[in-house]
Amino acid sequence: MSGTDRPPTRASGGGTTPAQRTRREFEHIRHGTVSIIAALNVHTGQVLTERIDRNNADTFIGFLRQLNESIPADTGIHLVMDNGSSHVAKKTKAWPATRPRFNIHHTPEHAGRLNQVELFFSALTRRPLRRGQFASRDELAAAIDTFVLAYDEHDAKPYRWTCNGSPLKAAWTPEGSTRRCTRAGRLLPDCSARGRPAADGGSPSASGRRTLSRTHA
Repeated sequence: MSGTDRPPTRASGGGTTPAQRTRREFEHIRHGTVSIIAALNVHTGQVLTERIDRNNADTFIGFLRQLNESIPADTGIHLVMDNGSSHVAKKTKAWPATRPRFNIHHTPEHAGRLNQVELFFSALTRRPLRRGQFASRDELAAAIDTFVLAYDEHDAKPYRWTCNGSPLKAAWTPEGSTRRCTRAGRLLPDCSARGRPAADGGSPSASGRRTLSRTHA
């Protein structure tokens, strides 16, 4: 789920030359936002999007019904999503529970960008939206639809993670720790200053930093 807002500026940013930086007007005329919901097929890189008015459980379940109808019945569906309210609502949890081919996977809290669909939203932001000028919500929505159709036809490719985590694993070893984490004056077992060491490359601590690079396969 992503909400996009790109209101037109009051004045044009002006043209640029190779030796001139792009100028951007700071004042905007706001016409509202456009919210879309999207699903990424990790095998093809193609996306399915829908414009929505409300971000709630009923809207999300309606989108799941579209996925259920558009994907062959003999194919399992693995949904990777964050912990947004529409994703963890009781009604949302109950719907796939009666449909065995749906497998739900939630990203860790505050780690929604591990979901590869965010790479598509990044491309959407950088290409048609960041420098776009839109006079209305309908014009913004049309620009998004045009981009999605062209993206699926010409640009869509599966993403491939290239970071093997070696620097992070080295930083998370007990030997790399210079102090112990404490809570209420007590030492915490299995916790180092740089994060919890784990063979499966567990999540970094608040002071750590996860860097994931990617390329198209």
